Amino acid sequence: MSYADFVDLKKLSEQTSFNFKKDSSGEVVKLANAAIIRIEKENLDKFLYKTSYSEPEYRVVEIKQRTTRTNQTFDNVKLEPAYRDILPISKKKYDGLMFLLRMNTIKKCYSPFYNSLKVSNDVD
Repeated sequence: MSYADFVDLKKLSEQTSFNFKKDSSGEVVKLANAAIIRIEKENLDKFLYKTSYSEPEYRVVEIKQRTTRTNQTFDNVKLEPAYRDILPISKKKYDGLMFLLRMNTIKKCYSPFYNSLKVSNDVD
């Protein structure tokens, strides 16, 4: 997957009249905390998510239409990309990767990829 494959679920929620705010047990859904989101082709009226890979079971969110805008469907909704450009990594992480390349811990054949990474000047 590349950065272009990720869609902005917050904008999708705002665009539609569908409710993603609570799961089936009544807990508030925070998609930013989701580690795994699973959508099944045969159950498009709900999605499953986990906030940790170690959770034994998925939590279920039933996509319910709000009563304020009943004519909204997914047919006329445009999925917006979550990112417009590749996200940069920190300078410290980049320096660490360059060290691993110099020490041959990362194979030289991967050096073009690592050398082309965008670096942020922000301190993490």
